[in-house]
Amino acid sequence: MNILQDREHIEDKELLKKDINKIFNTFKNITNEFQIGNAINRTKWGFFSIGEYLNFYDTVQIIRDNQYPNIKLIGPSIIDFEYYYTIRALFNLYSIKFDKLSSLLYVDRRGSPSNTQMGFFNTKNKINMLYTLSRLSNKTSDDIYITEVNWPLSNTEPYAPTSEKECVDEKTYCKYMVEYLTCAKDTNKISKVFWHQLIAPGYGLVDNRHGKIRRTEAFYKFKELLKNEKDK
Repeated sequence: MNILQDREHIEDKELLKKDINKIFNTFKNITNEFQIGNAINRTKWGFFSIGEYLNFYDTVQIIRDNQYPNIKLIGPSIIDFEYYYTIRALFNLYSIKFDKLSSLLYVDRRGSPSNTQMGFFNTKNKINMLYTLSRLSNKTSDDIYITEVNWPLSNTEPYAPTSEKECVDEKTYCKYMVEYLTCAKDTNKISKVFWHQLIAPGYGLVDNRHGKIRRTEAFYKFKELLKNEKDK
């Protein structure tokens, strides 16, 4: 379960304590994994610094430690390959620990998952660096979840989350999806990948515009990949 942030709960610690208790108590018998915060390195989602997030997480962890010891906390949920934010979150003097490390590891602005950023970091090397940071830090385990990834789809404005320049057609979307998931699996360093998302015009596996459900090529390929994993 993903617990999203807002300024009200970031600024009011007592309100955060009260509402985290409600969430944990309500859902503790449904799941024991809670992602704390999302895309925390984007000010539009509420946090103005990683320090604010660490204070937020620390408050939640104290509640968990004292009242819900069976719950696992996931973070820090950095979006894109902005490793300096990950380093700040994983190397600090706070008394925190991420039970599992989460990342929204988008590579869509580079095109293919094999394309590089900064001349070296393709998807495989980005995962390798994330894993290395997790191993070096005493603030997390090396159990890593990629909690969001997709590519924006062409000709879906205003639903695509980027400009048309970064968008791809549905066939390419499907191809990149398979390449990304295969790469993540082959590293043996990623526990789970969550495709974002099932139903959403502009970037989902299913397009629900005009009151209709239309499954894309990627939907059927994703279904096939899941079946193959289940049958192993």
